[in-house]
Amino acid sequence: GIGNVEAQTRQVCENLKAAVEQAGGTLQDICRVDVYVRNMEHFSTIHKVRMEYFHPPLPASTMVEIAKMTSPDYLIEINAIAVLPN
Repeated sequence: GIGNVEAQTRQVCENLKAAVEQAGGTLQDICRVDVYVRNMEHFSTIHKVRMEYFHPPLPASTMVEIAKMTSPDYLIEINAIAVLPN
């Protein structure tokens, strides 16, 4: 969703879920996320969607507002680190 931070956050979380599952893990194996946003005022919307995917114990998390993304249409990017058992 261009211009829709909720839809973009959901898509990013789905992408993270698919990537970690392909590696044999789950979202619970993610220990750290770095969230890059275009507008910190979207914090509550982003947090609401993230809580649909991540459950306690939550990964360490940092959110940073930045001026540019890899595409001008992106409102959010998430970098994640997972620790897998094997």
